[in-house]
Amino acid sequence: MPRHSPQAGPRAGAAAASPPRRRFARLLALPVVALGLAACGSDHYHDGCNPAYFPAVAVHFVDARDNRRIAVSALGTIYDGRYLEEMTSPESGYSVNRRTTVLEGAFGRTGIFDVVIETASGERFEWPGVRVAGDYCGPYTVELQAAVRYPEY
Repeated sequence: MPRHSPQAGPRAGAAAASPPRRRFARLLALPVVALGLAACGSDHYHDGCNPAYFPAVAVHFVDARDNRRIAVSALGTIYDGRYLEEMTSPESGYSVNRRTTVLEGAFGRTGIFDVVIETASGERFEWPGVRVAGDYCGPYTVELQAAVRYPEY
């Protein structure tokens, strides 16, 4: 009678029972894996956790005299050593007549950024070396304020 190691050889009665059990286990594992992937996907994309939704930096415009938010015409750039991009207003509701109360940039990215804003009245604001941390869900937005001395009313 040949000898088999426990890992290599069949056991008596196990050959007939093993394949259906394996098939059942595989069939049971598919829905579990699918649910796990669906849960991961829903947390990441449908519960507000898509990194592309979160800006690294947001610059809010305030009046230098009383610190209240104001809408100004401004252009902003953000640079991290690899990418130079124009900052944008987050939603059309924030912009009125080409004026905005906030500019945002570097969506979904972390790192060290140089931020430059210039208003239509010629004021220039610079924030070099803004450090932005984050997690799997995206960057933790750094909120900056530009105290505008010459708002155009």
